[in-house]
Amino acid sequence: MPLFEDLVKAPNDVVNHALDWTPAVPAGAASPIPTPVYSIDNGGDVMVTRISEDGLTSTVQLAGGTDQSYTVVRAELTLPDGELISRTFNVLVRKTL
Repeated sequence: MPLFEDLVKAPNDVVNHALDWTPAVPAGAASPIPTPVYSIDNGGDVMVTRISEDGLTSTVQLAGGTDQSYTVVRAELTLPDGELISRTFNVLVRKTL
């Protein structure tokens, strides 16, 4: 099972997607986590509009997208010891959900 599940949204929706980093962060790592960096991997047109974190969970707000398209979002978390954790998830855009 992937660390982060794919998301389905309508083109005009602005949605918050909570991501639990607990399975990927080594035991004993600092909490709260540093703010992850989110980027668009495939040139899709979904936009990251806000990022927040609380403990070992981060929330990314996503907006936009063209009907019948998908965007690959990369989430990267750099821990205080320099370890980099990088994961991706898909945002599927559908006019009718």
